[in-house]
Amino acid sequence: MRSLLALLAMATMFAAHASMPTWRGVEVRQFAQSATEPDTVYAIALTNGLLFRSDDRGRNWNPLRAPELITDADLHVDPNDARHVLLLVRPQSTEQKPSLHESFDRGTTWTRKAPLAYAEADGLPDGNFFPTRLIVPAQPGTGAWWAYDGRRFRSTDGGQTWVRQQGGPLPVGAVTAGKSVFMLDDKLLQRSADSGITWEQVHVFDSSPDEKRRTRGPTNLLALGDDSLVVRNGQGNWLQSDDGGQSWTPASNGFQQLDSRPALAVPDTSGFVSSGETWCSVLRSPAAGATGTLVARCTWDNGSFPSAVCLHVSTDAGRTWTPSRSAGNIPGAACQAEGLPRSWSPSALLLDAEVPHRMLVAWQAGGLYRSDDSGRSWQPSSTGLMFRREPTSELEWLAPGEPLLIQAVLLRDRELLQRSLAGGADINMQGNTLGGVLDADIYAYAQEMQEVRKPAATLMWRELRAAGATSILSSKSSMLSSAVRLKIDEVSDDLVRMGYDWGASPASVVQGHGARDSELHGLLRGAEHVGLTASRIRELIAVYIQAARFPSADRTTLDLLENDHADLAVQVMKASGREKPFDRQSTPRSAADLPLARAFLLAGKTAPAREIFADIPLASVHAHTIEASDFIHAIGIRCDLREAAWYKARGAPLKLAWHYDQCLSEAKYPRSARHRMLDAMDKDGGIPPEMWNLWVDEDDTRWVRKTPLYKAAIRDEKRRGTGVIGVELDSEPGSDYLVVIGTIAGLSAQKQGIRAGDKIQTVDGKSTELQSTGQVIARIAGKPGTWVQLGVLRKGQPLSFRVQRQARPAT
Repeated sequence: MRSLLALLAMATMFAAHASMPTWRGVEVRQFAQSATEPDTVYAIALTNGLLFRSDDRGRNWNPLRAPELITDADLHVDPNDARHVLLLVRPQSTEQKPSLHESFDRGTTWTRKAPLAYAEADGLPDGNFFPTRLIVPAQPGTGAWWAYDGRRFRSTDGGQTWVRQQGGPLPVGAVTAGKSVFMLDDKLLQRSADSGITWEQVHVFDSSPDEKRRTRGPTNLLALGDDSLVVRNGQGNWLQSDDGGQSWTPASNGFQQLDSRPALAVPDTSGFVSSGETWCSVLRSPAAGATGTLVARCTWDNGSFPSAVCLHVSTDAGRTWTPSRSAGNIPGAACQAEGLPRSWSPSALLLDAEVPHRMLVAWQAGGLYRSDDSGRSWQPSSTGLMFRREPTSELEWLAPGEPLLIQAVLLRDRELLQRSLAGGADINMQGNTLGGVLDADIYAYAQEMQEVRKPAATLMWRELRAAGATSILSSKSSMLSSAVRLKIDEVSDDLVRMGYDWGASPASVVQGHGARDSELHGLLRGAEHVGLTASRIRELIAVYIQAARFPSADRTTLDLLENDHADLAVQVMKASGREKPFDRQSTPRSAADLPLARAFLLAGKTAPAREIFADIPLASVHAHTIEASDFIHAIGIRCDLREAAWYKARGAPLKLAWHYDQCLSEAKYPRSARHRMLDAMDKDGGIPPEMWNLWVDEDDTRWVRKTPLYKAAIRDEKRRGTGVIGVELDSEPGSDYLVVIGTIAGLSAQKQGIRAGDKIQTVDGKSTELQSTGQVIARIAGKPGTWVQLGVLRKGQPLSFRVQRQARPAT
């Protein structure tokens, strides 16, 4: 599923990017930096939902393997340990829970952490929760960790244990000012003087809607000193407080320069007039001793993509800004810093955890830039994140998110391949989206075949295999299917020799009712479409048998049977078994025995069907399942009495009158053979009255009226009598016996205590198992005044009733 979601996300992204400027590289949406080792920086990229890490403060980047598809996520670094990283992934569906993953090796490997256990404030364990948001301090020893799921939780040991706290809505900001912690949620500001154990309400902000503005509610809470706070209100204007948040006034401390203004109508270069507002958001430097260093990002917002953005830096707690700004200004060329692109806007901003004047900014159209002089000038800082050429196919979007070794195969860069291997890269490493170098080779070849340079398409398969590549994980596409479709038989054969599991289910092939087709089944079913000839199928099966690895041999056998290759199925079954079928199979069994035996029967291969049946527990054959029913039906439609006798002798619950009735109308059988079938049905527990009624009404079986058996059945019915006991019977799903669904008032069954729900197990001491309603009713009926003994099962308790037959009441 992960691969399918990645493909869908990529397709959506590619369509959305089509109208944007030339894309330069992956789009980073969030940064996270270690406070203890600031050279370590992490980034979440929108492209493919991948993670990247830089070990040189953002100059060079390498992809990390994400634990799952990332579409909406937050990344956090433990302020006390650069190796400890947390990734909170929010699901796209409200029916799913958020995922929290934890790494202690800088994002190389991940373990799932949620749900998290928590205790109540009194210390008693209470339950588990799935956080939807985490707040982690930027510097060591600067406060507790917070989590939220509709409730608030606090951790003082780096997220290892959690205690439930007071509080309500999702916090939009948490800051430390002196000895107090302030938390803003929705419109309520609260303060804690004991590190978050208890809270007091400080202020309630006005959140009345403004019809003329896109009201957002108060956000962007900042602490400038022990009692000095600023916040942006719902109209985009800044308020300040000098008494710990108890009273607020319009900012006069320099933040008023960042205020918004009512919506303005602004014409663009073509004369089109759009109405928008300017909004400024502010980040404070996390560097120790640099609380006065701030960066404001001011955006012209007209309800679509931002059309202009400027960055303003303050080193004096917001009193002055560079470049200068006045309230409501629309960003323009005057505030564009040297080295930054002129179109679109930042998608992420990082202020260095150690050096206040350093920062990283990621651009929406791809590209990272670094400033070492408080934003006055910028240099590219995106090695490992940039495309080699303008992305015109999925391959260009895919490559930057893969390890360098796999990138080398995708881009056909043999020099990079050799350099990566010389540097110690594992030739069998798994990629983020691709299964490895062999998967990448097939994928790149397929992409090349689709492009204009089709004659130039080349494979690196032989040199990769010579370098030791054996990984045949297929994360993105089905490798064998691609090789068959591309008609590269050398690769197809090599995959099969290496033990490629064509019996596994590709993530992109999901059938109804949750069942999954195997890759081989898809190939056989679509053989004509992909150019897979019968001779080529025989060659592949010969390679499979010769390799003697036998992955999914049972599934392979079933797929061959279901696609009219019965002889090949017999060969696979024989080759993959020593003492019993499939005991040489290298993967866990995936095809059930009953469907296999049924498929062999339908293909006319009775010997392997019997061999498989011999290992099936009788309980499975007698189970009331679709598989068991289909198997019994397969025995019946063969119309072979000797075959039926063989299975009946070994416990198969086969009633000839039920399963062989279609054999009586088959013109391909001589009349004498059909008479023998009819005699066999009678000896096998009798022929139900309803079956006689059905046959005499059908043209193909009306001949039974002239048989002695039918005439005897009519005589028995007349002799039997018309006395009844007053029960209504029906079959019950999952039971071999009929059940009483009601009794008739005033008749003997009701008087003797028979109830609805009773199962009729015997009539006059003889079992009714697997008998039809007509048969059981006929056995209960008799001359009025005579008695019948019924054995019933009521709620697991066997009971016996002696009931007198009565004359049938007038209707």
